[in-house]
Amino acid sequence: GRRQIGNIAAKLREIEAAVAKRQNSRGQLAGDLEVDEHGIRSFHVSTTNAAFEKYRTKKLMNKKLPYFLNYIRVVGLRQRGGGRLYLSFLPPKLLPPKSRPPPISEEELINSGILKRAKPGSCVVHTDGAQAYPSVIKRSFRKLRHQSVAHSRMEFVKPVRPVRLPSGWSASSSGTQAIDSTWKQLDKAIPAELHT
Repeated sequence: GRRQIGNIAAKLREIEAAVAKRQNSRGQLAGDLEVDEHGIRSFHVSTTNAAFEKYRTKKLMNKKLPYFLNYIRVVGLRQRGGGRLYLSFLPPKLLPPKSRPPPISEEELINSGILKRAKPGSCVVHTDGAQAYPSVIKRSFRKLRHQSVAHSRMEFVKPVRPVRLPSGWSASSSGTQAIDSTWKQLDKAIPAELHT
């Protein structure tokens, strides 16, 4: 119940704080970077839970549901090779039962500040096919180079033309394997009794 959720959140804050403490002093990341969002855990929220009232959408309020589903979601930026990582929690989003974690929205991506950790002109940002990434990068982060793969089309690695960066040439393939492996490690780090 509530204690499990509190324990999950506390463990994630502890992990995030440890990573942030090491990384914040190092500034922006350069080279080949991967950005992705991940639903770490989900939990049921009672339809009468006042703490989540502000997260209900009109669409959900009009339905008679036994409960809502909420995912604890993060967005991360990971440097290939060096493994340096930045994480940011995404806000709660209530969903109908049996829903999958939603893709990141443009507003969530901007508010996370994760793309500010990519050094303009010195990196290539690799993402999955979520629509928020190219839209936000084109509009607000024009100096970032962007490559993506479409997981919805079963595309996980894609050959791309390397580009010249101040530190050398970028990778010849796009994908999110490095940050996906981070998500697997993060999932394993959360104790089994906290799984929902």
